[in-house]
Amino acid sequence: MSVRASSRRSPSMLTTVWLLALLGVAAGGAVAQLAEGHRAPGPAPGPAPAPSPVHRLTLDNGVEVLLVRRAGLPFVAAGWAVRAGSADDPPGARGTAHLVEHLLHQGSETLGTSDWPRERRLLERQEDLVDRLEAARRDGSGSGAQDAARRLSELHRELTAIQRKGEAAAWAARGGITAIDALTEPDFSIYWAQVPLGQLELWFWLESDRLAAPVFRDFYSELQVVAEELAQRVASRPGGPAEAEFDALFWPRVGVPGYAWPAGGLAEEIAALRPRDARGFFDRHYRPDRLLFALVGDVDPELVHRLADVYLGRLAPRGPAPPSRRSEASTESGEAPGPVVLERSCRCRARVELRWPSAAAGDDEEALYDLLAGVLNGRTGRLHRSLVEQREIAFAAYALHASRGLAGSLRLTAEALESTSAAGEPEAELAQLQQALLTELRRVAEHGVTADELTRVRRRLMTEHASQLEPSQGLLLRLLARRAVAEAAGEDRVWRRGELLDGVDPAAVQALATRLVRLEPSVLRLRREEAPS
Repeated sequence: MSVRASSRRSPSMLTTVWLLALLGVAAGGAVAQLAEGHRAPGPAPGPAPAPSPVHRLTLDNGVEVLLVRRAGLPFVAAGWAVRAGSADDPPGARGTAHLVEHLLHQGSETLGTSDWPRERRLLERQEDLVDRLEAARRDGSGSGAQDAARRLSELHRELTAIQRKGEAAAWAARGGITAIDALTEPDFSIYWAQVPLGQLELWFWLESDRLAAPVFRDFYSELQVVAEELAQRVASRPGGPAEAEFDALFWPRVGVPGYAWPAGGLAEEIAALRPRDARGFFDRHYRPDRLLFALVGDVDPELVHRLADVYLGRLAPRGPAPPSRRSEASTESGEAPGPVVLERSCRCRARVELRWPSAAAGDDEEALYDLLAGVLNGRTGRLHRSLVEQREIAFAAYALHASRGLAGSLRLTAEALESTSAAGEPEAELAQLQQALLTELRRVAEHGVTADELTRVRRRLMTEHASQLEPSQGLLLRLLARRAVAEAAGEDRVWRRGELLDGVDPAAVQALATRLVRLEPSVLRLRREEAPS
């Protein structure tokens, strides 16, 4: 995720946690624990959010538009999603989806240049010179490399003279459009902003302009930014490389190889990306029939219809539709089925994670998995009460269920105490934590849950859900994410959350736990690596 303004900043950890929770995206162990530890005390559980009428519109070119009216608000939460994310990255080019998300903030043929025909020729020459420079380096031609580098430097000066960097952002700022942001996940990319009521037409124009004729300026600078963000989120995060390796083994074995790499891509493949890769991805996936726009605010549906027709109706596909990932998900892998067991060390608190494949977003059992995770998770959940408070064998213990478009995962995690993660026999300590996690799941399978316990969990989940939907931006992101991953009207589940949770009884939770204890989970064991003295 990247904020686009006159300067770029990285989001805070808590902002990232909030967004991941809001979108139903799985966070890593440390992030999940941070979310639990920083969750503000909520109000007394209230009723489920009342369904708001969703005005739906599908343009002739396939663009979908959703509107939820909220009276009395001076700003509109506005955004759009493309039904393509990192899972759509081509082999050898993992990181393209995230890179395109960055490049789409670099202007268009209209905004960002004083002479587009000339700039286009210069950008084509730049791409050719980069190819020549790389070829000369591979061939060991020092003089050829020097000549290409010199020509690139001269060309850069020519480009700088005609490019108007930040022109699109300046237009947005003059119109009072703020909170401009974007996010790439395996199933989608989302772009959003806060728009004054009187500037909706400006926003529609700006968004349609970059979709109709984007220009991927500053390609190599953005390539470096994408590589740095990946390093911050994976390589530089304690346990990050091991978690990425675990994902790379786990997801192909459950038939979803597209989830096997980080949403930011793979470092070695990012370095090899070129403008033609980004253009190809955009042309294949950013088609009108894969775009979903949404607005939340005090807006007249007729106005939205008119603006969408005028600005979004002009978008046209640039090529044939890509194949459906859903139809290919179970056939691409080639991996042998069965659980994964991975043991690694990191400069972090020792921990063990157990993982099972679960329901995809929108599947009938999604709410069932949510409730089982809710029984086990939280300060009042069974894992914390048993492992942390009663037995005192873990620093933290939690459960996390996250559903994506093609599959989900249920994770049970226990973090070792500081004293035992740094000394003694770490393998034995992790084995004890692993067995303790399984024991709590087995207790649900053998003894079930009471109706009162399940009611408390439902109430907690609905309180969290209501707090996420209260801000207009939260509702916007939830609508976009749910609709982007669902083949049916997935946004309906935003309003039906309470109904879906109420439809699960204690017997169903017990039956799910029984199924899981009969399956061998995939296991990630992280031992603590001591820093050299």
